Amino acid sequence: MAHVITDDSPPASRRKAVSVDAIFTWPTAVSFFRIIMVPFIIYYKSIGEHALAALLTFLAGISDAVDGGLAVLLNAKTKFGAWIDPIADKLLHLIIFYFMPVIGLITIITEIIGKQLSTPVREIYKQRGEMHYIARYSKGITFWQIIALIVFCLYEDFELHAALSIAALSLWRLFIYRAEYNRVVADGALNRFDTVPNYLTITGLYLIPLILYVYSLDLEVSLRWIVMALYFVIAWPTDFFDGLAAKLLNQRSHIGEVLDTVRDVGLSILGMWMFDREAILWLIPSQSLSLYFYSQIKKITHKHVIPKLSRVITFILAVILGLISLHTYWVEVDFLGILNFLRSLIPQERLKILIIILPVCRAMVYGYELVKVILNKERHEIAPYDDER
Repeated sequence: MAHVITDDSPPASRRKAVSVDAIFTWPTAVSFFRIIMVPFIIYYKSIGEHALAALLTFLAGISDAVDGGLAVLLNAKTKFGAWIDPIADKLLHLIIFYFMPVIGLITIITEIIGKQLSTPVREIYKQRGEMHYIARYSKGITFWQIIALIVFCLYEDFELHAALSIAALSLWRLFIYRAEYNRVVADGALNRFDTVPNYLTITGLYLIPLILYVYSLDLEVSLRWIVMALYFVIAWPTDFFDGLAAKLLNQRSHIGEVLDTVRDVGLSILGMWMFDREAILWLIPSQSLSLYFYSQIKKITHKHVIPKLSRVITFILAVILGLISLHTYWVEVDFLGILNFLRSLIPQERLKILIIILPVCRAMVYGYELVKVILNKERHEIAPYDDER
């Protein structure tokens, strides 16, 4: 006999909810599927299997709708799922980055900035129990980005057009987020986005793909000073001037703190990629540890804490990258013997050892600060910290 659903049957909305702290659920499994698809899409496109790469991209795009639908259907909305879903979406941009690094990097940076703007906006509307038009716009833009990504994988002749379309859609979404952020969130000094230091930081962020593009041109030795000037004279100094502007103009903001950290990490990785790629293997884990310690310190103190010794280490790293570039990038160039003199100060082998040790030292500095904060918290005597960027 067929099962008959009577009025006494519990509706889907009354289904027992999954704990919000759960990690392994059906919706998160779908999100993980989307992440796993990325290397396969890159592989099949790189070997010329464009149709298969496009099919996998289509399935990854469908999964973006499936995980959200499952979360509602199974009453399985979790904190981890809300965190992993947008990450899985953004990782699809790595496909563009792999084949067209400059356009891909511009897209990723734009998405990072947009994420910092959209998160507080969504939280406010979630507290109100509303779904604002910004969410619908975002879903529509994501849909067209998936379509463009399928075209990118399927048709070689339209790769550039598709990649530029994806970058343009990300930029459009960023402008929508910015307008809504300024209208809903920017109600105090610490929540402002349109400030001088923030735009200095964003300038440093967008200089990263520009430097990468100039570097990829494989310029003649006599023109390589352009890359050095962009990196050491323009990009890195934004780390100093944005903090100075935040202090002088009293324009410190929460979003500026996050973007400042992202810019510093991006410039460090770019410099090591250009001048000493092996050091990246040491930089990434030590930098990740520093960021974790920093996040824990901020969680306890509710302040943007950057130890002065960490700033000194960052400055020394920039100087060492400059010296390494003299050894590896300016071998055939000299100005009145000055460069040869600088090369002779410290052998290249010792510089490479320092560039491995210093990021580890920075992680230890943040670890020490975290221990101090925890001990102070236990004594209910949180020590004052510098509020500067």
